[in-house]
Amino acid sequence: MHFANDDYSSDGFKRIVLLGLSYCPEDSDCDCGMDFIDFYRDYYTRIWITYRTGMPAFSGTQDCPSAPLGIHRLVEISSADDPSKNAVGRWYAPSEVTSLMKRALRQSASPLTSDLSLMLAVDGRVIVGDAERESRAWAKRLLLFVPLRLGTSSVNPVYHDHIRHMLSLESCLGILGGKPDHSLYFIGYYGRNVIYLDPHVAHEYIPMSSWDEPSTTIDGATEGHHQVVDVDLGPGEGSKRTRDPLFTVQYQETTDFDYVGKASEEERRQALEHGFELL
Repeated sequence: MHFANDDYSSDGFKRIVLLGLSYCPEDSDCDCGMDFIDFYRDYYTRIWITYRTGMPAFSGTQDCPSAPLGIHRLVEISSADDPSKNAVGRWYAPSEVTSLMKRALRQSASPLTSDLSLMLAVDGRVIVGDAERESRAWAKRLLLFVPLRLGTSSVNPVYHDHIRHMLSLESCLGILGGKPDHSLYFIGYYGRNVIYLDPHVAHEYIPMSSWDEPSTTIDGATEGHHQVVDVDLGPGEGSKRTRDPLFTVQYQETTDFDYVGKASEEERRQALEHGFELL
């Protein structure tokens, strides 16, 4: 994804945004409070627990059918719906995966997921009453997924500012999607370029000992993960990655929707900026 030309003199383009947090680029005159090294540390902790090979297993976890949100469990739920369809090997749209995760969460008996709930916005609308029921009157954290189609054959430039805005929200957990067989996880932006994680690219585990010194951390991380951060998504190969503009935006809500009576006009406006209508 490559954003259209914009006014780069504005403050918004003088900073790096990663899941609602702002960082100052190198040799920048912005004043975000956090610098480029802080950004690197934040970014590489994200991929530390995602796409890694040769990493020791976390204690208390295992890759087996009993894992409540494991791929085995999601495929099992999908196969139970229609045994005639082969659930293994086919591509799942973001909304399909979200629906499977929601059902898996409801069926989970693990204490690790006991305070989590999940809701999928339907037709771009979020009904507050449904959110309250799903989260047990906000006793659980609510993961809100909003499916969006941002164009026909490619992302419409009219949505570029909206994408930046959503990624700059502290409650935003990122954007999933792209084209079939190559979905990406978008977690931030810098100017016209998006920052993403690619689940199809895995890197070798880096021992914790190499992260002790800041200089070692940056150099080692850059050497091991230079393919993951793409800060030069031009109209060529980069735009091909998002040719099918089908995405799902994720938010984490606690009591942000807590209100008495009907939603105010300001609340409705803020919801629309998040990509959905509040009812």
